[in-house]
Amino acid sequence: HAREWRCVALANGEESADQIAERAGEVRLAGEAIRFIDLKAIHGDDADIFDRKSQSGPSKQRAEWFEKECRKIRRGCRANHGVVIERFLKHVIGARKDIPAEIQTLSSDFMSMVAEPAEGLEVRHLARCFAHVCATGVIGSRAKSLPWSEQLVLNCVRRCYRNARSQLKSE
Repeated sequence: HAREWRCVALANGEESADQIAERAGEVRLAGEAIRFIDLKAIHGDDADIFDRKSQSGPSKQRAEWFEKECRKIRRGCRANHGVVIERFLKHVIGARKDIPAEIQTLSSDFMSMVAEPAEGLEVRHLARCFAHVCATGVIGSRAKSLPWSEQLVLNCVRRCYRNARSQLKSE
């Protein structure tokens, strides 16, 4: 029986893949755009990647807060390297008989929320990629590998999907 593999890769840089292609006089094809999703880390006119803190206050104060938060994240990553993935993998291995059906159900639920059956193949493929991320995030929440609720995971992944969908250039 055929197996389907999904892989999600994240990259960052000063310029988006669309900007690099445009500078070279090229346009990224829809198929490429759904294989290498170019999603902005900064939402709208935000000054930084944090979208859960009030934007009010002087920009210097915000910049200092941002630097402090980034230092805390880096320290936490160094101190807890590998801990979260180990907890997640133990959960998945312990529930290995149920995980495929759980992923299928969670992915199908996400797809029914964001994608219409009549939408093009590129759009549905993009939605399936985000459905996989959402399902994995929800399982991570259930495994207590992530500090977020299932609903927060769903809301954030759905927002990222809508952002990616709005940037997708298709025929």
